[in-house]
Amino acid sequence: MGILDGVPDLIREAALKGGVLNVGTNTPGSFGAVPPDLRQAYIDGNYSKIQEYNNKTSNDLNPIYGNIQNHAEKAFVQVINPSNNTPYWLSIAGPANKPYGYMWTYVAPTTTSSEAGSSSNNAGGTSAHNQWLSSALSLPTQTHWLWDNSLAQLGVGAIATIVMTTVSKYIKNRITGALVGDAADAAIADAGAELVAEAVVAPAVWITVTGFIGGLVVGAVVGAIVFFLIMYIINFVYKAYKVAFNIYNWDLDHDYIINSQYTGDNAVLDGDQAFEATSLPTPSNYITMPDGLKVPTADTIYQYASFIYDNGMDAWYLSLVYTGKINAYVSVLSIDSKFFQGLGAALTIVQADSTTGFGMKYDCPRFDDNRLGLKGGIIADAEQFYKDGDSWAASGSYSTQITLPITGVPISCTTTALSGRDDQFYQLDVHIGLKPSGNFDKPGSKPPGKTPLLPIPEDAIVPKKGQLILMPGGKKVEVVGNLTDLHYENKRTFEPKYQRERHNRSASRPDEGTH
Repeated sequence: MGILDGVPDLIREAALKGGVLNVGTNTPGSFGAVPPDLRQAYIDGNYSKIQEYNNKTSNDLNPIYGNIQNHAEKAFVQVINPSNNTPYWLSIAGPANKPYGYMWTYVAPTTTSSEAGSSSNNAGGTSAHNQWLSSALSLPTQTHWLWDNSLAQLGVGAIATIVMTTVSKYIKNRITGALVGDAADAAIADAGAELVAEAVVAPAVWITVTGFIGGLVVGAVVGAIVFFLIMYIINFVYKAYKVAFNIYNWDLDHDYIINSQYTGDNAVLDGDQAFEATSLPTPSNYITMPDGLKVPTADTIYQYASFIYDNGMDAWYLSLVYTGKINAYVSVLSIDSKFFQGLGAALTIVQADSTTGFGMKYDCPRFDDNRLGLKGGIIADAEQFYKDGDSWAASGSYSTQITLPITGVPISCTTTALSGRDDQFYQLDVHIGLKPSGNFDKPGSKPPGKTPLLPIPEDAIVPKKGQLILMPGGKKVEVVGNLTDLHYENKRTFEPKYQRERHNRSASRPDEGTH
């Protein structure tokens, strides 16, 4: 299966025109693409330009986050993928005739009977102004999507509905302050109660779904949109000290594994997540999107991972306790006294064959300027590396670089601010295999001493049934409806009627026990 075979057509067409190769892959992960100007900013260590692009992307996506915060799954509409008549879910910012932000969930259809129940799921977002694109691809073998016949017979449209409903509820729960585990559990419980009540799935089938949907939902959000989701939360919901490690693999020859962490100075993974080793495969074979999204040239594609750290689980957080009824929870507010003590963390990475590796670290003290550091070679002890005073960059450094022993692969990192962010959200962008230019170590123009909060986003408009949405590649898709519009007779599925009738003509899809 080619990497672009599992995405909506209009996005695939734009990607092919942009130079993306439709090569085969069977490895899931998080993929992204940036415009050449931003890629050059990474090469030059131009932190002011990087911050400018971050703000562009945030401003394009924030109306969608606000819509999800207020309306959860009702922020999405269903559209049809032109090439294979497959429904998927789309949420936009801006008017339908010229959106500037997009978010989607899409499940690629299978092409043979032997592939039944093995479709891949794709979720992502894109910014039209920035030409930034981020996408997370999940495959059955990695996410335990070993579906039984009843689940496979739901069809990819209904499966996409399950994913969209759960993902949107999860995002809303995270925005309102729930920890990752609580947010996922509550989203699954709510989505299951609603979808079973509407006869989209039978109770027995939903039990099968819950075995993998939690990890899929968290993975889709973390893989595709977590950095800008956190930016929305801390700009418009509540402030909190946070540090993001954004790790980009541009190396076409080597796979890497983020294999350990050290959390010093009160740091915990965002939402109280447990650390898990994360693979960073080579980027050349990976890109996945819905149809119609405009993608930059192939050399701007990377594989990435984000690790976001809080200070002692933030100043406050919510625990959601499910009461057994739809949308019925008890919210428990907690206060953490460590908020004013800063935070710091370190991550270690090894090449997949254990030939070489490196460590990265970032310290965000309460009253002093931040500092960053890189060290080449296999790091056996992340804590010892973090506390090693010799591997920090010089005081006041916004960037630093090293070269990996043995392979000679360049490693560089930048931060957009050392202090003064009103949102208190700092980032360390680490690039593997992107050779810094001669300007990288030059002082250049520093970011402003104060970084203000982003402007309040405008209200997102949800397109209505029959309306056309302009995609970034220039083509349009028609809105089939939202969840309310798509409740058909007998409540058999959320797919359009003509899609159901096509399924009914297939002798290989018995109705009994399916929904």
